[in-house]
Amino acid sequence: MPTASSFKFELYVHHPPKVQRLLRDRVEKSGDFSTLQTLHIGDDLSQYGKQIKTILCPADLETVWSCYTQRTPTATWQGPLVHFLFAYRDADKQFFYSTDQYVPPFEEGLICYCWLNLWGPRLIIGLKILRIDQGNKELEIAYVEGGLYRGTQILSFSADGEQSRIEHVSYFKSASRLMDATLYPFFHNWTVGEHHEKMAAELTK
Repeated sequence: MPTASSFKFELYVHHPPKVQRLLRDRVEKSGDFSTLQTLHIGDDLSQYGKQIKTILCPADLETVWSCYTQRTPTATWQGPLVHFLFAYRDADKQFFYSTDQYVPPFEEGLICYCWLNLWGPRLIIGLKILRIDQGNKELEIAYVEGGLYRGTQILSFSADGEQSRIEHVSYFKSASRLMDATLYPFFHNWTVGEHHEKMAAELTK
């Protein structure tokens, strides 16, 4: 059973102590990973906070789409703000650790966990790849239960002349309206900005 009892905490002894504590708390709180849900499904997203970010990428649509979707979480989240910790794949009930030589590339159903370095370790987020829609060029990634937030992020890709346009729409909700109105938009914009800047750097190589 994919639970804390089978998780290899010893692989993270070289991480900062606070990251180790956050990791243990999150894994133990998750219980059976095969039962984790994305809690926004069925909700009225108009009642959630919403943030929209538009990015122009210096490459054609197929190149940009491939850059964003045909990659591993270890390559996607490698800091300095967002750091990959581990992934879980329910198809084979398997954990993939940041130290593993093989971590699967993005695929629907893959759950990825990262720690956020926001002036020091702050929290761990769990993200599930809900959709990789090749036909409509949409990528959807949602929060899994156990964290501060529920919600989803939808990235829509389209051609824009010789460039490509990405519309990154985030829906989010926590137990605190104040946090939703202040902290989340600031920190989310910061971490999302890091991600898109890294993608742009790769595309311009």
